[in-house]
Parts: sequence; C-alpha cells; structure tokens
Amino acid sequence: MCAAAFAFAGERVAAGPKPIDETPERIAVLALDAAEAGELDRAHEFGLRLIAATPEAPMTIYKLACAFAEHDDKDRAVRWLTISAERGFRFEAKLLRDENLDPIREHPGFAKATEVVRANAATALETFKVRAAKEAKILIALPPAFDPARPAPLIVALHGYGGSAKGMIRVWKNVAAQFGAILIAPEALDPAGEGHSWTVSYESEHLVLRAIEEARKAQNIDPKKVVVTGFSQGAMLTFDVALTHPKLFAGAIPISGFYDSRVAAVPDKAGTKLPRFAILNGELDPEAEQNRATARLFEKIGSPVMVNIYKGVGHAFPPKIDQDLGAALKFVLE
Repeated sequence: MCAAAFAFAGERVAAGPKPIDETPERIAVLALDAAEAGELDRAHEFGLRLIAATPEAPMTIYKLACAFAEHDDKDRAVRWLTISAERGFRFEAKLLRDENLDPIREHPGFAKATEVVRANAATALETFKVRAAKEAKILIALPPAFDPARPAPLIVALHGYGGSAKGMIRVWKNVAAQFGAILIAPEALDPAGEGHSWTVSYESEHLVLRAIEEARKAQNIDPKKVVVTGFSQGAMLTFDVALTHPKLFAGAIPISGFYDSRVAAVPDKAGTKLPRFAILNGELDPEAEQNRATARLFEKIGSPVMVNIYKGVGHAFPPKIDQDLGAALKFVLE
C-alpha cells in the first residue's frame, strides 16, 4: 500500500449504492465532478475509492487537491496533494504556477509535499536524460567564413509550441551570420501540432543545457557571448533558463513570451548581475503589458533591459525581422 494511503487510516467509504462502472477511470470522473460541484465529502469518498482501485492516477488526485484548496478545505487539500506526490506527481513547475493551490501554500504540509514532487522530478529527469541522449535533435548553422580557431558567439534558439528547430534556424540564420555567431536550435521531444512542445520544464531545461554542452564540445564557443532566445512557449523557456542559470548567458531575447515569477524569480537585491534582456512583443499580444512589467522588475535591480513593443503586431515575430532581431542581439552582447 502507498504510504500516503495511511493518511486516511480509519476512514471508510460511506455506505450506499455504487456506480455501475467501478473502473478507476469512471471513479476519477465522479470524484472530479463532485469536487467541481463543491460536494467535497462526496468527492472525498470517490477519492478513497480511487486510491483503493489503482496505484496510479497522480494527476487526478492532484486535481482533487486543487479543488479542495479552492473550496478552502485546506487540511484535506494538503492530504490529497501528499498522496498525489507519493504516487508519482512530478511536475514541479505546475505546482509552483498553479493559483488553485495558493490557499494552502502556507500550510505546514505543503512544503513536505513539494519536496516529494521535487524528488520525483529528479528521478524522472535521470530517465529522461537517457531518452534525450538517443532522440534529441540539435540543428546547427555556422556563419560564413567560419574560423574554428577563433571563439564565436553562440545563439541558442528555442521554437514555440508546435514549432521546430528548422523553423528557428530559418528565422535566425541571417542575423547570426551578420554577427559571426554559431546558431543552434534544439528541438523538444513531445509532439504538438505540426512540430513539438516544451511540455515539462525540467526536461526542457535539460535539452537546452545539453545542446549548449554539445555545441561546446564540437565548436570553439566564446563563453562570454552565449545568448538564448525563443518564441512564444520558447520565450517562456528563455526567461526560465536565463534566470535559473544567469552565469551561463550573456543575454536573453524572449519574443512574444510570458514570464512567470513563481518558476524563476527575479532577485530583489539591487546590483544582482543577470543576463542582458531584450524583450520583444507585439502590441496586440495579450502578454505585452505583462512584459512591460517584467522589464520594470529588471530595471529595479539595475539590470540592463530593452523592451520593444511593435504597433499593430500580435503574437508574432517583429515586422522587420532581421533588423529587429539584429538590434536585440547587439544590445544583449554589448
């Protein structure tokens, strides 16, 4: 029996008619439907049936925890979150971002559950590394008249949701050539749309860091001129890796992205050295104002930042793409 099940020692499922279908899938639906309706005791009973019926379902149990937290049943919310963690829930970034869990973040049991989730993520990452070594794709474009004896800047370009490494090479190739930079584009492994998605944060981070390491092994990279950039979902990842590994990057260029302070906080100490940021956004993109606010966070600690908001542009690359990306790259490499 999973250790977390002992959290419910002495509790029994209430007597009464059972659902016609007692499969774990059906019980999960009933549990979540009851939780959504605010019928917490009934949701709790179906939750007990679920953990008795299957050793799996960490995501369903996590959703139950969110529902109990939303309805301010903090103790049971933490208990269900703990069970989810002990049954293998491993998505730390989701745990950090999820506003549904805000009511229980100060609960004494929340930190303990979070540590279990982090341990799950660490274990899962080791498995993912094996997969990445076999399957991960990294495209590279060298600048014209490349001199392997001379250290070159490195641009790491991250595609958006449903995008591809090939697409990012196409977008950045001219600008990289102008700056004599080596351009690499790692590709996520999870299929999405016509391309791929950076679905799990720690897996995505590993693919980015792995791509940089592979580039360093193969090429003469200037360690003081490594720049990460990305579009949309790739821009979110750009924010995350640049703020999580600030010493690795000279600059970061998120394009039409979203910064989440819960996942990668901007230090609040003035004078903290961060990569130089060039934040590019269309005026009609819903994230434009949020990115202006993000820039103010960087400015507050004295970190160099450039913000370009393009009039009449939505969720897209800048209109004069080579010119605008070139200006951003020049800024972060100054």
